[in-house]
Amino acid sequence: MMFQMAQMDQPPEAMGLPDEAFQALNAPFEPLARRIAAEATVIDDRILRIDHFLNHRIDTALMRAIGAALARRLAPLRPDLVLTAEASGIAPALVTALALDVPMVYAKKYAPEVEAPALSRLVPSPTRGGQTRLVISVRYLPPAARVALVDDFLANGRTALALAELVAEAGATLVAAGFVVEKCFQGGRAPLEGLGVPVAALAQIERLEAGRVVLRRGRGEARRGSVFALSMLPPPPPDDATLDCGLEIAAPCNWKLTVFEYIIRYSLRRRASHSIAEGLWSLNTSSGIGRAGGLRIP
Repeated sequence: MMFQMAQMDQPPEAMGLPDEAFQALNAPFEPLARRIAAEATVIDDRILRIDHFLNHRIDTALMRAIGAALARRLAPLRPDLVLTAEASGIAPALVTALALDVPMVYAKKYAPEVEAPALSRLVPSPTRGGQTRLVISVRYLPPAARVALVDDFLANGRTALALAELVAEAGATLVAAGFVVEKCFQGGRAPLEGLGVPVAALAQIERLEAGRVVLRRGRGEARRGSVFALSMLPPPPPDDATLDCGLEIAAPCNWKLTVFEYIIRYSLRRRASHSIAEGLWSLNTSSGIGRAGGLRIP
């Protein structure tokens, strides 16, 4: 099966996407990280429960903020449709789609009868046993769509991969995948990255240990004072330009958001016609954007 992955056919890091930029997709979203650290229940060092604010009882203010945070990370990839799976993925996918101002579609899982023709995949369920069928009407997944997957958890990645296969079968383009929480120890990220899909997570769980949650902290934060090159980027926008995601690159600016949005937006839209020399850039919070042989984080 041929996957269309936003003009990429290998993992972003293999394509020269700077590590700082790639990791910025997974910078901890602190309001969520604090809630997990303070309120999560851990069962047998295997099961994480935060359903009192995420997916059974939903804290609507936090969920709205989660949608805005995911949208900021996905917007540079220009999705025009958000896709998720029934049922717990619907809330984060909906608020993300609202923030992006694009439609949201969910693959039906329970009594999945949809308008024909339809696409479907069977997904093994390690927690409940057996298999679950995901079904989407072809009508709602058009070939021209640029799709971002959004779900509440990334664990083993089986559901995300099944959705990716549905996107590919429909002839649409998978541009990114975003998750509220990633359980890093279950390895679900690797198969998606192997398909060349940029993966964003707002909170990463390193491990569950002695009844507590060990969060991956600080990963994804660009380092102040670091310099790195961006190769083969498209031509620069003019100073004070507004990117597709709506973020203004101007001075003064929030350097963390600016660096993230700028690098992801322009690194993933690399074109073979541009030389490495044309891809060397500088960003400074006091001077905006300009050529300078590297991307500098003041």
